[in-house]
Amino acid sequence: MKGGINLVETLPASLNQKDADATEYLLLNSLGDEQPLDRKQAQHDLKTIVDHLYLKWGNKLQQLNMPADAAVDRSSMCAMSVDLYSAILALPDKQAANLLRRMIALSGEG
Repeated sequence: MKGGINLVETLPASLNQKDADATEYLLLNSLGDEQPLDRKQAQHDLKTIVDHLYLKWGNKLQQLNMPADAAVDRSSMCAMSVDLYSAILALPDKQAANLLRRMIALSGEG
């Protein structure tokens, strides 16, 4: 879809509120020393989540690795992203934060 998707209109209000609350918490608590990154735990958590999502999405899940590809089904990509981040946020707080830090670190390595 050209022009993007208005997530406030597309997603349920409860999910938008959860996202806003999580973002506010993150911003309010982001001061202080850099947090250690447990790469092994992050990899384990991501594999567990991906294995679970694969049961629902199958090979389509690979589209998350190529978001700029014109052949990607944007609707499925959005739903898979919501499923991915919902699963991450369902982890215990420290594990979720660790995995998100690892994902952000990896996104800067490319």
